[in-house]
Amino acid sequence: MYQSRKERAKEQLPWWKRLQISELGLRIVLAVVMLTGSFGYLVMTTSVATHGLKVKDLSDRMDQLASQRLELQAEVDRLQSMQRLERVTSSLDLVSVSRVDYVTTGSGAVAAR
Repeated sequence: MYQSRKERAKEQLPWWKRLQISELGLRIVLAVVMLTGSFGYLVMTTSVATHGLKVKDLSDRMDQLASQRLELQAEVDRLQSMQRLERVTSSLDLVSVSRVDYVTTGSGAVAAR
């Protein structure tokens, strides 16, 4: 097949000229693509950094709450200790039980003095 001189010359042109896009138009399109990509990169980077800070804050808060929980558990253990309970019961003038009798009824056992 024979091609005309115009067809051969057209095949040797850059692709944007074959599509009949001027160099200025191509530069504008490339600039818009680059600006859009840069803006997208900036938005993604900012989003990742913001989420990273949120995760760090939540992690710090979780550590703080775990520490508070341990302190509160230690306080509960101290308040429920046998020595403290004996001190409190002695200050309340409670009477100790020496003998317990259980009365059995049809519905279950009942304690009596």
